[in-house]
Amino acid sequence: MMNKATSLKLFEDFSGLKAFRWSLDACTLLGAFLIAHGFYFSNESSFYVYAFWILGAQALGFGILKLDLIVWRYIGFYDLKRFGLWALYCAACSMLLNLAFSQVPVYVPVFNAALVFFGFVSARVLRRATYEYGLFLKEASFARALEPQRTLLVGAGEVGMMAVRAFGKSRDQRLEIIGFVDDDERKQDSLIQQLPVLGSVEDLPELVEEHRISQVIISIARISRAQMRRILDICKEILVEVRVVPGYSDIVQGNISVGSIREIRIEDLLGREPILLDSERVSDFLREQVVLVTGAGGSIGSELCRQIIKFKPKQLLLLDISESALFEIQQELQEFPVVACVCNCADYRKIFGIMKRYQPDAVFHAAAYKHVGLMERNPFEALDSNALGSYYTALAAAKNSVKRFVLVSTDKAVEPKSVMGASKHLAEKLVASLTKQFQTEFRVVRFGNVLGSSGSVVPIFKKQIAEGGPVTVTDPEMRRYFMTIPEACQLILQAASSDEEGNLFILDMGEPVRILDLARDMIRLAGFEPGVDIPIDYSGKKSGEKLSEELSWPGEILGRSTHQRLWLGKLESEHEFDAAWWQGLSDIRKSGDEEKLRELLSL
Repeated sequence: MMNKATSLKLFEDFSGLKAFRWSLDACTLLGAFLIAHGFYFSNESSFYVYAFWILGAQALGFGILKLDLIVWRYIGFYDLKRFGLWALYCAACSMLLNLAFSQVPVYVPVFNAALVFFGFVSARVLRRATYEYGLFLKEASFARALEPQRTLLVGAGEVGMMAVRAFGKSRDQRLEIIGFVDDDERKQDSLIQQLPVLGSVEDLPELVEEHRISQVIISIARISRAQMRRILDICKEILVEVRVVPGYSDIVQGNISVGSIREIRIEDLLGREPILLDSERVSDFLREQVVLVTGAGGSIGSELCRQIIKFKPKQLLLLDISESALFEIQQELQEFPVVACVCNCADYRKIFGIMKRYQPDAVFHAAAYKHVGLMERNPFEALDSNALGSYYTALAAAKNSVKRFVLVSTDKAVEPKSVMGASKHLAEKLVASLTKQFQTEFRVVRFGNVLGSSGSVVPIFKKQIAEGGPVTVTDPEMRRYFMTIPEACQLILQAASSDEEGNLFILDMGEPVRILDLARDMIRLAGFEPGVDIPIDYSGKKSGEKLSEELSWPGEILGRSTHQRLWLGKLESEHEFDAAWWQGLSDIRKSGDEEKLRELLSL
């Protein structure tokens, strides 16, 4: 605890500083008055009376606005506005008193107010500047005390130059850029941003040893999977740390800093072309609109909400059956105009009531059960949530005159072998069957797996690696399409906002990835050797699983969309969902006969 002597000393120091600041403010106020008014009074008594009223009124305004409570070293723009308001008050008081004394020109009160403003503000801004400079010196001293990391940049292109400029502006002195490596022969032995291009990627082992390099930063905007793996393999052999600059969108916006440099992640190894979103078209579609997202607490739904809110909708309706997941996304977006609704999409009356109340302009239906194995054991839940839930939501949207309805679908709906896939296939057909009956535009957006979503292999592999293995792969030849969650959501928005004819949009997923390769890459990124440090086991195909997936049925694709990463198709419902079909479905649900349900789903 603080003893009495120490407390007394701190009090004396604080009181002395406060007295000094009050004295400085008083001198500034008096000095500004004398400079502005001192030459216009011939009568001494009139001058003192005028000074008394003017200075008193100015001091009163200073106290009313509580300008004395502002901490000098933290003064900000809001405080400057308060001082500006006080200066206007001072000018107004001077002009009113001038009506009684009539000894000074009209511009003098304005001049006095300007002097008061600049005098008070200058003292405080100077204090903040000295405080900030002190912090800078402390940070610089701390950074110098640490051993700088001697770094090579892989890639001497635009991103590499942006990185060098960003690092040069940083106060962080722990990063020392030695030079570049680049496979472009034209750049060899040249200077870029006053730094030499020392060689190619193949020269990394010699360069790391020669220049005592401790870190390699990959600064290539559009790097292929093969390039990334080649660099990682070389760096692993020479035991040097490898990091990467941020994503392409951050690069375009110039958001590169020392703090943004990060570890290599599994999505960096996908080698996918960056998505260039037509932001203007998406903004025209979403701005000032009421938008509803089902499954808003899920992986895709929550990211859709994050991206939609950037385009300033009038209102965003968050709908999910899981209260905890819904609460989390609601808390995350609580500063925006969002409404959270706990609702099961298979409850037609509830979903219809929500749409009737809020009248959404667009609906993104992302709610679904996605786990193949669980749905094999719970087929009626897959039917209710994935198929009927989609149909009821689409029907409620149509009957409430929603302009556009977007069903988020999956590649497992193409030639399905699982209950989950068949239920999504039925959902597509049911939604397509509404096209001719209503004015609402119905669209289906279909894509493959997303990295990091709940139930995907990536978090499962991470957990198995953290536990020391084994990592379980279904089959050495199993392949899947992969995309990051933000990528998928960007393309969903692009497809939803498109004016092209066609009700099916298929995301260009690139080349399918072998799950075994994905597991090996994740093990290596964790710093282990596959099959040596972390074993890999094969579990074999389970019911409903396929070795590979397709993104479209034969003849379904019409061609490329206007966006380079979207395929345009036509989804038609040949099946007649008449009263007899619905009665048959109702009978199966009542009986609980899973075999008949599989028969209905054509499995």
